[in-house]
Amino acid sequence: MKNEIVLFENKEQCCGCGACVSVCPKKAISMQEDSCGFKYPRIDDALCVGCGACKKVCFYQNEAECNHPMKGYVAVNTNKKQVNGSASGGVFAAVAEKVLKAGGKVYGAAYSFDKQVTVNTIGIDRLEDLPKLQGSKYVQSNTENVFEDVKKAVLEGKKILFSGTPCQVAALNKFLGRKYENLLTVDIVCHGVPNQRFFNDYLDTLKNDSDDISEFNFRDKNRGWEDYFIAYSVGSEYKDIHCRVSSYYEEFLKGYINRENCYSCKFASLERPADLTIGDYWGIAKQHPELFKEDKWFERKYTGISCLLVNTEKGERSIEECTEQLELVPSTVDKIAAGNGQLRGPTHRSEKREYIFELYKSKGYVAVENDFQKSLTLSYRIKDSLKCMIPLKLKMKIKRVKHR
Repeated sequence: MKNEIVLFENKEQCCGCGACVSVCPKKAISMQEDSCGFKYPRIDDALCVGCGACKKVCFYQNEAECNHPMKGYVAVNTNKKQVNGSASGGVFAAVAEKVLKAGGKVYGAAYSFDKQVTVNTIGIDRLEDLPKLQGSKYVQSNTENVFEDVKKAVLEGKKILFSGTPCQVAALNKFLGRKYENLLTVDIVCHGVPNQRFFNDYLDTLKNDSDDISEFNFRDKNRGWEDYFIAYSVGSEYKDIHCRVSSYYEEFLKGYINRENCYSCKFASLERPADLTIGDYWGIAKQHPELFKEDKWFERKYTGISCLLVNTEKGERSIEECTEQLELVPSTVDKIAAGNGQLRGPTHRSEKREYIFELYKSKGYVAVENDFQKSLTLSYRIKDSLKCMIPLKLKMKIKRVKHR
């Protein structure tokens, strides 16, 4: 008689990484959407032989190996093109370029534009494909079957860089079962993940009837680094939206639309599963006021500044290889964590989450959008419109005068 396998007791115990799907020798597990669009693994009892491989690979059921950061830095990529294509200071792009130039392979989240906009973790081995992996994607990336591809590449002896959310990195580590010297991992300071279906239903509110979205960027820097704008193309028309008047973006920033497990995430701390941790250096002016005596750092407040945590010796060696391209200023772990709440604890689970998803399940995303738009006051809309009208260069001049 085969063992009955229960993958998780409740939804807080599953991050949707898909490691169990990849490890199953009988291909008995598939990812299925719940009523809100979040994916969870489901076992086909007719195929399952009860071997338990899925339970062993799950880091939620087993302890995940983590490291406390050894060092912290303020970090900026000196390649302006790479910085402009990145969410913050371009650290990932600099590290990835080194790996690609060494004949290696880099994995990360990328958009795919084919009628619908999807986010998948893919592998690239050409430098010209690096922009696909740059920038923030505030959607859970599909990692089904990518772990098998990473393992194959690692065993071939290639230099490999894998980037993702902390839970995706932890899942890969558990799937591989051992450390490999030629594998470097990078995790992000993650605020939680919404799901693909919810995202696509939001995008439907932005599209024209006949045209699909052909470009999308959550963190367009034409208006600066600290002021978030969505930029996208529908047909031949280019548009942008401030984050505070976008239902999806605002509800993401407030933590209303994440997976269940995100609200009790074990990686929302200084214990990290990856060799390197990267994110925005929020609060940089307060933590390092001495930098802003130089014009170049003042300008970087508008192009992006990263925080970098070095968690392992392998991570430290990889950063040493990038010092020609990365400008690094020693910081401290405490200073970095001061402005990044996700390094101190998970996002708070608000009652608003239940309200939004009940509305979504019963009436669809259009109802969520209408409810959000009704909440925006006229004064808020006017203030936002005026703010959007100020050119970035003028904004920088005004801030510089105030700063002095």
